[in-house]
Amino acid sequence: MNRLLIIYLFLGCLLANNIDYSKLNPIHRYYDPIKRYHYYSHSQFYSNKDFKYQGIEFFAYKEKLAGTIPVYRYTHSKLNTHFYTTNAVPEKGYKKQEISFYAFKEESSEVQPIYRFYNTRDNEHYYTTEKNPEKNYKPQGVEFYAISPDFFKRNSTNYTKDLIKRPTFKIDNRGKWNTDYDLALSIAKKEEKPLLLNFTGSDWCGWCIRLKDEVFDKDAFKEFSKNNLILVELDFPKRKELPKEVKNQNNQLNRKYGITGFPTIILIDAYGEIIQKTGYLRGGAESYVNHLKSILNL
Repeated sequence: MNRLLIIYLFLGCLLANNIDYSKLNPIHRYYDPIKRYHYYSHSQFYSNKDFKYQGIEFFAYKEKLAGTIPVYRYTHSKLNTHFYTTNAVPEKGYKKQEISFYAFKEESSEVQPIYRFYNTRDNEHYYTTEKNPEKNYKPQGVEFYAISPDFFKRNSTNYTKDLIKRPTFKIDNRGKWNTDYDLALSIAKKEEKPLLLNFTGSDWCGWCIRLKDEVFDKDAFKEFSKNNLILVELDFPKRKELPKEVKNQNNQLNRKYGITGFPTIILIDAYGEIIQKTGYLRGGAESYVNHLKSILNL
């Protein structure tokens, strides 16, 4: 019996440590000193002046693999903070946004606990591999398990400086097209604006090209969007190659929103909920702006 138990435990350890390092993604941490809350994202962005980059906090997966569980991101409308948890049922006052990433179910020799702390002054949560909280933070236990940056660097054969270089995402909320969906959601929430998602095939889809030429490139649309929308382009080109991060993000959103043709235009709120789907319409920019105004009750 003892021999069987030893074999069972040995095999369990092997399975627990079977980590696919090639699919791990860095989770970056940011801090907004004005609103005083932390934000965690796959994207390493710098152009939003409100967020200060604080480095990679841990490594996790963008997709579900064996031995992982989803970590949900919630937001609180009154507190203007984010909350990350493996609990699929939100706490009081919080609204679920989406699955932010996939973490590990349990600790192992390769997987470390991610501790959750609560800031009583700012009413916000903070997640870290460190056991000792920062000032004003109270410990709330282990929220999930992930790979620490130091462990990843020491043990992954895939570690290179390019892995954690600045991605090619760009963000600008002043009437220009953005490519980072997660950050656009954050900007939309802070500015209390809806988002316009443009699912397009920019170099092959005839109706997409016409929509851009007849509407999106016109001053009437630019002026309207500058004051009323956060624009996000989700491109599916055939002749040009997108950066890997952008391509993966766009494919995930294509599945999430059930896109069956191009162009598809989706108006969503700052929590990712669909307001209405639309597409190409004849009549030019002013007519299209009026169409969007009617959807948004403006």
